[in-house]
Amino acid sequence: MSADTDQVSVRGDTYLTLRALDQTFAMPIEFARSVFKIEGLTRVPHAPSHLVGLSNLRGGIIGVVCLASKLDPDAPALGVGALAVAIELGTETFALAVQEIGEVMHAHAEDISAAAKHANRWQPAMMAGIIRSGAKLLPVLDPFGVFDISPVAEAA
Repeated sequence: MSADTDQVSVRGDTYLTLRALDQTFAMPIEFARSVFKIEGLTRVPHAPSHLVGLSNLRGGIIGVVCLASKLDPDAPALGVGALAVAIELGTETFALAVQEIGEVMHAHAEDISAAAKHANRWQPAMMAGIIRSGAKLLPVLDPFGVFDISPVAEAA
């Protein structure tokens, strides 16, 4: 990712597939740190519905966002017992609760295109592109957009 952009560069690499709302998404694997089952959650008062709570991951407290309810505010939020992916963004770690964690896939640059903002049924700020995999189109998640944070340029 370049320091002068606020979206993940989609260039043809390795992706982790995730399911939410019965749709498969791809996420650049470079952000994934671990996969775990949510064993406990502490609710955060006045938090948006997609922030399902705080969880303990190897002694650290991380915020857990439900991908389904982030994409669709009317979707029921996942919680205790759901699968999650720990996502590292700079110095922060978050968790993304998902319906299912799929496979690791490789995509070539020629199979990836930019997400058309006007034709995207999902929130455009959360998408970094589209991967064509056979007859399927997989939206690529931008982790910075999912967690509503701006990437920080590395200090010189």
